[in-house]
Amino acid sequence: MAETNSQQIVGKLQSRYGTYARGQLQSQRKQFWSYIPYLNSSNVAQNTYTFFGSALGDQQTPNLQRTNIPVQGSFGTSAFLLKSIQCSFYIPSNSTFGVDYANATTTYATDATAGLWPDLVSGFAQAGILQFSVGAKNFVTIPKPFLYAPPADGRSDLTVTRIATSATPTYSVGAPEAELHRLAEEQYLVDPELYIDFQENFRVQITYPAGVIPQIGTTSLPATQGNLYIGVILDGVEFRPVQ
Repeated sequence: MAETNSQQIVGKLQSRYGTYARGQLQSQRKQFWSYIPYLNSSNVAQNTYTFFGSALGDQQTPNLQRTNIPVQGSFGTSAFLLKSIQCSFYIPSNSTFGVDYANATTTYATDATAGLWPDLVSGFAQAGILQFSVGAKNFVTIPKPFLYAPPADGRSDLTVTRIATSATPTYSVGAPEAELHRLAEEQYLVDPELYIDFQENFRVQITYPAGVIPQIGTTSLPATQGNLYIGVILDGVEFRPVQ
C-alpha cells in the first residue's frame, strides 16, 4: 500500500529531527555488571550460574546494585567492545558477615567455617569455569574465574581491632581474612578484544562441572538465600547512537 502524504511527512520529520542522529555514534568507557545469589530459594548452591539473564527493572532485579544491563542478554541499542572480564562478589549487609566479638575466641580462632574466609580459600573461588558466548559460539573460557579474573578494582582494605570498653581494655581476636586480588594490573584482559554488535545476544555462565560447591561459611554467617551475591563485570567501550 502506498504511503499517504501524512506518513511521508512524518517519516521525513523523523529522519531529520528524531531522538537519534542517524548515522552518528558516540563512544564511552563503560562497565556492565550482573550479580546473582549464590544460594537458590532452597538455600542450596548450584552447578550453573547464568549472568545478565535479567535486565534492570525486572521484578527479580530491582536496583542498580544487581545489574545495569538494559536488555536481558543484550546491550540493547548499544554496541560493546569487550576489553576485560572481572569476577566479584558482594554482601548485602556487613552485619551478616560481621565479626562476632562476643565469641571471637571460640568462633574465629578455632572454627574454619566462620564468615566468608573458607569460601574464598576452600570454596567456590577455587573452582569453576566461566564461558562467554555470543550466539551459539563460545569466545572466552576462563578456569577458576574468581582467581584468574579477579575484581582487580584497586579497592583498599582496612582492618580494625575494637578495644573493649572496660576498666581494663582488652583486644578482641580478629577473624581469618581472605580477599580476591585487588591490584588493577591483575585484570583478565580479553585478547583479542571482542566486539558485540547492536541487539546481538550473548551469554555469560560460570559452571562447576565437578559438582555443586556448597557454601562453607555458616558460623556467624546464616546460610540463607541472598547473603552472598556473585557477579561478573564486563569492562570495555560502549558505542551508542548520538541523540
